[in-house]
Amino acid sequence: MTGGDAWAYTMIVLVTCLSLWAGITGVGLLSPPRCAAAEQRLSAWPGRCIATGAAIGVLGIALGLTMMNANPAPLKIMGIALILFLVLVAFPGAAGLARIAARRLRGDETADLTFASTGRASAMLILASLAPFIGWFLVFPLQFFASLGAGLGVLRRTATEPAP
Repeated sequence: MTGGDAWAYTMIVLVTCLSLWAGITGVGLLSPPRCAAAEQRLSAWPGRCIATGAAIGVLGIALGLTMMNANPAPLKIMGIALILFLVLVAFPGAAGLARIAARRLRGDETADLTFASTGRASAMLILASLAPFIGWFLVFPLQFFASLGAGLGVLRRTATEPAP
């Protein structure tokens, strides 16, 4: 591996982390009701969120990777789309997880969340995933499964009041 290869891998990790941070922070600030629902769901049933996310995530990622390794190009595209859909569904749950972390970092459970506190909590969640071995194989999967489970729960939630 040359210096250019190492630089390229470093930039890929950096850009991925910045994109995840922007996605989590943006979803958290742009859709507060869904993220608050995900936060409540993660606080009330963390085990259920992780179990649901693990079941759907493992099956979805395995199916997506299998489809990506198939020969016909449409199957490859469908595999990529499936994995990206799982990541998209996990964003509201990750924003709910970031809201929990932001409230605990601030020490004030009742205060409104600001961009700074949400951004710090999102960065903390992402940086925790970068720790070698423990972050890669324990922290990140647990965060992803919990986020996916909460995100699925928020998507399945029914409206509490009728539409106008």
